[in-house]
Amino acid sequence: MEKIIGTVIRNDSLKQIGRSRWIVYYGYTEVEDTEYGWSYCHTFEHRPSPEEVRQVIFAQIDADTKEQITQGMRWHGRLVWLSAENQVNYTMWAMNAENNGFMPTIKLGTDEAPVLHTFADITEVHAFIAQMTQHITEAIDANRKAKAEADAFIQSLK
Repeated sequence: MEKIIGTVIRNDSLKQIGRSRWIVYYGYTEVEDTEYGWSYCHTFEHRPSPEEVRQVIFAQIDADTKEQITQGMRWHGRLVWLSAENQVNYTMWAMNAENNGFMPTIKLGTDEAPVLHTFADITEVHAFIAQMTQHITEAIDANRKAKAEADAFIQSLK
């Protein structure tokens, strides 16, 4: 789906804009410190079935959730890159720290401005893992909520 920047309200809809062209508009996200936001849209070259609309919207919701999990967590004010591989690594390092007393060092920030952080003690490692788990859980809960809202919109198309 494409972002349409400059919208001011949520306008979930399916509109025919030509003989055989349809656009689905979905969602709304406010842009901080402005009076506008953005929505998603997707163009079909035919009247889409509710299932086609559902697939497009759910794929976007899943992509947004993945991005939120991967790039949405901060530790000590710096970005934590939570790729699937890093999630497993961080969990394993926490277990190693608990069993062997080895305090892991993680890279925070971006590739352009990385900062290495060595955990001071097992309490800090536990706090990091707890925050990581909470962050992922909140993103998954938001995904479920967004899909439930999308389903309500899709049901209105039938």
